[in-house]
Amino acid sequence: MEFANCLKGLAFRMPLEDNATAGRIISAVNNNERACVSVGGDFTEYEKRKTDNGTEYLYCSKMRLEEISLMPEGAVSNTYCRVVDLDDEEPMLWLAARKPSFETDQGVANVTARAKRLVDNLANLKP
Repeated sequence: MEFANCLKGLAFRMPLEDNATAGRIISAVNNNERACVSVGGDFTEYEKRKTDNGTEYLYCSKMRLEEISLMPEGAVSNTYCRVVDLDDEEPMLWLAARKPSFETDQGVANVTARAKRLVDNLANLKP
């Protein structure tokens, strides 16, 4: 597993080779059933910060990773995941996370996930 800080948080790569559930993971991500990511762990070094609009968050510099889960909706906005062929990607994740295509893919994924949730919520409304 590889991690890198990016302009809006944390980026990571998780190889799927030799993973028995790789097919289900790829399908869930590509079909936007699990388009977001949740990362859980114990923060060992962190500080409280605020966004420009005043939302408070924890900026973590060290943590003990406990889980990474694919979710239909992330607790933090703008999370997303995608399946890539590493042969077609920038070898260094830190650089890949700064390419314009990374930000574009994130924007498209976030809009698609929000639209899917909206359509699903509308479908569940009772007349």
